Amino acid sequence: MDLHFEYIKPGQRDWLKEMNETLAGVDLWHKQVDSTLMNGAAGYGGGDIWYNKSFFVASIDGWIKLKGSGILVDFMTNPFQSVVDWKGVVPINRYLPITAQTAVASGKADRSAINVGLDENGPVCCWRTPLFNDNFDVNATYGISVHLPFFGSAEFLKL
Repeated sequence: MDLHFEYIKPGQRDWLKEMNETLAGVDLWHKQVDSTLMNGAAGYGGGDIWYNKSFFVASIDGWIKLKGSGILVDFMTNPFQSVVDWKGVVPINRYLPITAQTAVASGKADRSAINVGLDENGPVCCWRTPLFNDNFDVNATYGISVHLPFFGSAEFLKL
């Protein structure tokens, strides 16, 4: 795998040579997996995983729309449930912004921070954070851009 750069600054040539020598002959595979949305969620979700004989790097991604009346729910199946042995992987979650996609009633939240992650390594879900404002407009639609990267040893793959 050679990388092409038009301009290599002084001191970068050794780094580039070392990186290319390190990557030479390394097999890296990719698999894309889908998710199923649930509990009234709309949008799309899935994941990508890159792996070799030693390690994997993966990400659960999606654009999810939830009704204001159902923010704290399991909204997507875990795309890697049949790919990763979760006993050896640290559960993943992170704070993500949630923003109104439709007009909200006066005095109701139009944005908040929400914790998104795997519910005991099962479905992907939302739960409260210290920054969570639960004054959502039940008639509005809210959106979350999901990006949950994680990595681990290849010994935990079921591929």
